[in-house]
Parts: sequence; structure tokens; C-alpha cells
Amino acid sequence: MRGLVMGDLTIEVREDTGQVLELHWFGSSNNQAPAESLRSFFDVALAEAAARKLRLAMHFERLQYFNSSTVVVLLAFLRGAAGRGVSITFCYDPSLRWQAHNFVALQQMEKDNPSFTIVEIGAGSPPEVIGDP
Repeated sequence: MRGLVMGDLTIEVREDTGQVLELHWFGSSNNQAPAESLRSFFDVALAEAAARKLRLAMHFERLQYFNSSTVVVLLAFLRGAAGRGVSITFCYDPSLRWQAHNFVALQQMEKDNPSFTIVEIGAGSPPEVIGDP
């Protein structure tokens, strides 16, 4: 499976020990209409993970930003993936305030979907400071 480059966003594909298909997000997902490109990419990733019985892990720790249009696509992806038999993990850096805010909200999806988990990575980092302390 190939990665994706869409404007300022790059998603690299890696396989970890033959058990996990990892999608590492870099840059910024600031495209105002990312749905078509991301949906196509996610469909291929889900098909690959299902066929090879791999867990799918999306790593957002190095992502600088994603907009609300990206969040909408991620929510639709999670709803659509629930019945395909693929376990999905979202990994994020809680020391980045914007990531913590978005992923805490996404944790509500965990309650309704036992094959979806969210994992904090880099929790030992000092919190991001924005503005005056």
C-alpha cells in the first residue's frame, strides 16, 4: 500500500511486525474538501488490513494541524469501519493542546465501538504553552 500526499498533508504507510498497518500523519490537513481523497485512501487501508488481518493504527503525534473537515472524514471513517472487522487505534500527543482537545472529543466514539481505541503517545512531554502563562 502506498502513502498519500495531499497538499500540506503526508501520510506514510508502515507495517509493524506483520500485525499492524501504521498510517503516520505529517504536516497539516488543511484542505477544505479532503473527503474524496481521504475516503479513497482509508478504503484501501481498511481493505488491506482486513485481507491481511492487521490492526490499523493512525499516528497523529507529528501532525501539526487538522481542520474540522478532516475531523468529519475521520468520524465517517470510524462509523464505516465498525462492521469490517478491523481494530483501529488513533495515537496522539496529549502535550499538544490542539491534539488533546480533539482526541478527548473523539474518545466518545470509543464507548460505542469496542474495536476502536485512542492511545496517548509522548505523554511525558511538557505541555504546549500558547500565549502568556
